[in-house]
Amino acid sequence: MIPSRPLDLAGIFAETIRIIKKTYLYAAIVALIFTGPGLAVMLIGADRVADDTSSLIRTENLDTPAVRQVIHDQLIRSVKHKSTLLIYRFQYPNIFEQYDSVHDILVAKYPGDSGLAMLQAEFDSLTHISRGAVNKNAEAAAISTLIADTIFFGAGLLLVILGVFFGIGAQYELSIRAFEERPFHLTKIFKHTLTRHGWLLMVQTAMLVLVMMLGLSVVVGIASAISAVLGVFAALGAIGVIIYMVIRLMFSWIVLVSEGTGPVASATRSMEYTGGHFWRIVGITFIGGLGIAIVGAILKLPFNFIFKVDTHPIQTYISGENTSLVAIVDFFRYMVVNLFALSLVSGLLTASFSPAFMTAFYYDLRTRLDGPIDYYESGGTHPTSPPPSPEPLADASSAAQSKPPETNVPE
Repeated sequence: MIPSRPLDLAGIFAETIRIIKKTYLYAAIVALIFTGPGLAVMLIGADRVADDTSSLIRTENLDTPAVRQVIHDQLIRSVKHKSTLLIYRFQYPNIFEQYDSVHDILVAKYPGDSGLAMLQAEFDSLTHISRGAVNKNAEAAAISTLIADTIFFGAGLLLVILGVFFGIGAQYELSIRAFEERPFHLTKIFKHTLTRHGWLLMVQTAMLVLVMMLGLSVVVGIASAISAVLGVFAALGAIGVIIYMVIRLMFSWIVLVSEGTGPVASATRSMEYTGGHFWRIVGITFIGGLGIAIVGAILKLPFNFIFKVDTHPIQTYISGENTSLVAIVDFFRYMVVNLFALSLVSGLLTASFSPAFMTAFYYDLRTRLDGPIDYYESGGTHPTSPPPSPEPLADASSAAQSKPPETNVPE
């Protein structure tokens, strides 16, 4: 459906659902193609880093009972605030209750900074003794391997970041084609994404983040230099400005894909579309985002049980029953695998949701500003432009002899 008038809230959600139905499988495939390789490299890298870390622990004789106990006490005692990793306290309350209990015991045993210094001195003494028997060549080789595999993991992370941008570009084009009722020519979509959308989306994002953060940092820095109180107010104001600009620029990605504009022009167009609609956009985005989050959580619920993390190893480590560093490394290896799998499944299940919502909302705002729009494929390049109007014909005989002008017709 191509609306001849703007959409209300129900219309935006109806269009979102229609687009999701059309693009659900395609969007998941696109997400897997673009982010799957990077996730695979990251997973292999994480496994190698875990192996290398365990090897280094053994090489440096750090898995002896005395050293293990000191490291255990240091790790738990050194965290001074119970608010650390607050978000995980709701997900794993039993772990953090146990952690808080052991932390309080260690604070009483090693009070203040002097207690931490005492722990550090004990650790230095024990490791000095244990490292005296370390084979330096084996240690250097283990460290070198760990660095190489960490770089390999980082390369996977870079591939994932690139894949996210390319995936967003392809998913937006899928949603645009679904809204405009044009066929999904996957060859064209991948070509546009790999040669244009993905790269320009990265450039635009880097540009906007750099400009906003640099400008606001200068303002906050100058304000803080004048007065600490003024610096606090400037920081709060900067947060407000960031939120405001995120809302005003939130359609710049889809403008870049839909209208074929560059990074700056698409940001400008987003500002035009959102002008005078700020609070409406905030409200509809909140409702839409909440709906997407709820549906996504429901879809993901069965997989939360499949990829549920067994927390027993970390609980036994916190309690002091098993302070083996190698066992903890193996636990984190297992946790990373589970989290990667859950993230991938979650991403595939909801890949079409946000692009569909943003597309429906974008066309609502676009018709409010530009009025009714005709959509045509333009010369093999995305996005769309109206066809040229044919010249008026002088008479019927000339019309019969004249060939119709070449126009870009809807697919």
